[in-house]
Amino acid sequence: MSNLTPPVCKSFRRWLEAQPGIGKHCLAPCTGQDLAALRAFAHLVEVYCYGDDRGRRAAIGAMRALIDGGMQSSVRPLAKRMIPHIMDWCHEKEIWDQIESPDRA
Repeated sequence: MSNLTPPVCKSFRRWLEAQPGIGKHCLAPCTGQDLAALRAFAHLVEVYCYGDDRGRRAAIGAMRALIDGGMQSSVRPLAKRMIPHIMDWCHEKEIWDQIESPDRA
């Protein structure tokens, strides 16, 4: 990672604000806990991106914990929408389906 590239926990905000249908004030309803959970979620997507099978399972489990207990339900769609900022658009569904999977371990 270049020293000129900000970490994803800092760059996701600008990226989300630029997304159609989300807008400049998308993080306004977030509490401090929500923002901390979103920052952590961004790094967990990175873990998933670079991880082997074991690392990916651990990342999904940790993302699930953040979604279930670390952020308000109104903030969860922002976590989902930040996935393509870190990976690619096709991974949004791939990751989110695993988080919401009914057979979650």
